[in-house]
Amino acid sequence: MNGILTQIRENLSFFLVCVGIVGLAIAAAKLMERRLPSCRKTTPARRIAVVGMFSAIAMVLHILDFPVPFLAPPFYKLDFSEVPFCCAAFCWGPAPGSPVSELR
Repeated sequence: MNGILTQIRENLSFFLVCVGIVGLAIAAAKLMERRLPSCRKTTPARRIAVVGMFSAIAMVLHILDFPVPFLAPPFYKLDFSEVPFCCAAFCWGPAPGSPVSELR
């Protein structure tokens, strides 16, 4: 019974630390969002060009597959082609990010 209580206490403390870190990250993001100038708008032509560059980077990264280096079957591969998709999706939302994902 004592072991179960210590495990619950450790898991609860880990959970609270994780919630605190996420809360700090959200607070920092909100603070930076307020401090950034809102007058910096990107033009549609620039957005299309950047999405095209992200798509080209995703295509190159899709060709490069790396085996997982730790205790995994050899058919497991690391694919970094989702990184440009995540960057485009975080910058402009899921609509401009989806062509980067679909062109692979």
